[in-house]
Amino acid sequence: MIYNDNRPERIRGTIYISALVLLVGYQLINAFVPNADMIVATRTPAAGFYAVVLDVYAGDAWRAAVKLEPRRSDS
Repeated sequence: MIYNDNRPERIRGTIYISALVLLVGYQLINAFVPNADMIVATRTPAAGFYAVVLDVYAGDAWRAAVKLEPRRSDS
C-alpha cells in the first residue's frame, strides 16, 4: 500500500497528487456546472469541516483564553 512507507517524501507526494486530482476534478466539473452551484457545492463540505475543527479545538481554546497566566504554547 501507499501508506506502508512512512517517509516524508511519500506523504508529501501523496498530498501533491491528491491536490492535483482535486484541482483538475473541480475544473472539469466547473466547465459543465454553473459557477453559483459550484460555490455552494464547495462551501457546504467546507462548513462541515470548519464545524468539526471548532468542535475539536474549542475546549482547548477556551481553557487557554481563561487562564490567568497562559503558557507560551497557548497562543
